[in-house]
Amino acid sequence: MASLLELSAASLKRKLEAANLPPSSCGVVGAYAVCEALGVPYELSSSHLSFINTRSHSASIAAYLRSRSQAGMTAATLAELTHHVSRGRIHATFIPSRGSTAEEIARLLRQFLPQKTVIILTLNLQMMDTDEVDVDQLADAWHHHPVAGLGEGGKFRMIYPDAEFSAEELHRMLDCESVLLVRARDILYQTTPKGTFETLLYPRDMGDLEELRREEDPRWSEFSVVDSLYELLHDADDYFYEVLSLRNRKRIRIPAIYTPGITIFVDRNDTAARQTLENITMINQKLPAGQMLSTPTERKSGNPEEAAK
Repeated sequence: MASLLELSAASLKRKLEAANLPPSSCGVVGAYAVCEALGVPYELSSSHLSFINTRSHSASIAAYLRSRSQAGMTAATLAELTHHVSRGRIHATFIPSRGSTAEEIARLLRQFLPQKTVIILTLNLQMMDTDEVDVDQLADAWHHHPVAGLGEGGKFRMIYPDAEFSAEELHRMLDCESVLLVRARDILYQTTPKGTFETLLYPRDMGDLEELRREEDPRWSEFSVVDSLYELLHDADDYFYEVLSLRNRKRIRIPAIYTPGITIFVDRNDTAARQTLENITMINQKLPAGQMLSTPTERKSGNPEEAAK
């Protein structure tokens, strides 16, 4: 049986083709998908792109890495954008998933998918990378992925883009640290807005690397990011072609502002949706503090705030 997301997909895809959205727009697509699926009026607008943190493609190494640590948007910003696009009609509840089990995740999704809700997962796609994955297919970012429904064999159907994941696969991407792995080539040389390279490679300015030691987030120091960068620069001097090779799997680990989790969206004006909200609240109250469904903190505007932001 097709879900609300799947039934509304053709209409939204036609609108998105005309919108020509830039990279890192999965949050904007998610906000539109929620409104489309729940039948809440909305308009596509270039002003919504202001919610996206962009990558600094031609910046210095330090500035580029800062931009990569927050590119796109968090689940909290996605909830805020959806609230804005729907003119306050959409309510979002964010459930952090770090420390959860595959069984908990599957149970939660199966409970709320049949109801008049839209569920979007904030996933670290890089957790699916293995040594067997071709280097060209290594994940480059986190992703806000709407859950369309249950597929064959207990897998979950996803949309934007279409995919299927088992509960175990979702668990890998949802029970993880807030980190990002950045490719050596991207760090050393300027990229285009599409993440590719021009025929001529323009090295990034490296004069401000030490600034990363003074970042407020202590993880920049804990991860030894600056030391790893100096090592990368040394290798680039000695093994230029190897470092630039498209087959090179070298990546640098940096902090990321995203928190993995599950966001449930409902229409405030819908009676069934209000019952859904009560069900979520009831589940939160029954579970011990610290478990996956602990009550999320909310912004003053009524949107969920992620702990790591």
